Amino acid sequence: MNENDLRVKKTKQQLQRVLTALLQHTAFAKITVKDICDEALINRTTFYQHYHDKSDLLYDVFNRLTIDNHSISLHRLMTEPFSMFAAIVKSPLPEIISLQNIDSEFHWTYRQYFLNYYMETFARENWRSTIPKELVAYTLVNNAFSFLEWQEDLNVKISERELNTLFRRMITLPEI
Repeated sequence: MNENDLRVKKTKQQLQRVLTALLQHTAFAKITVKDICDEALINRTTFYQHYHDKSDLLYDVFNRLTIDNHSISLHRLMTEPFSMFAAIVKSPLPEIISLQNIDSEFHWTYRQYFLNYYMETFARENWRSTIPKELVAYTLVNNAFSFLEWQEDLNVKISERELNTLFRRMITLPEI
C-alpha cells in the first residue's frame, strides 16, 4: 500500500478522528473495530488493510497528537519530564489520557508509545555515558509513569515544577 496515496491518507485520518472522538466518552477496551468502522463508514477489510488492530490505530492517534520528537530538547526531557510532557502532547490528548487512565489496554499502548518516542529521541543524540541509552529511556519513562500513578492513587496535588524537582532528587540520570 502506498502511504503517500491521498486515499490512504484520508482513510487513516478518518479512522484516527473517529477513534479520537470515541476515546472522549468510551473506554478503549470497550471500543471495537466494528464500532470504529461503523462510525468511519468504512469496511472492516479496509480497516485491516491499514491497521493490524485497534491498538495499532491508537498508536497513530498518539503520533498525531504529539509534537515531532526532533523539536524537543533531550536535556529538558531528562530533567523536566513533567513539564516536557505538557509541551509534547496536543489537545485533546491530555483529556483522553485522563479519561482512559484506568483502562489497562489503553495504558499499555500509551506507555509503549512514549517509550518508543523517548527511544527515538535518544537515538539521535551522541551518547557519552557508559549506561545504555535504551536503559535510560526505559528508566525515565517508567519512573515518570510511577510518579503519575503515585499522584493519581494517593490524590496528590502538586505542580509540574514540584514533580520535576522530586524526580531530579530521586532519579540521577547520566550526563549526555
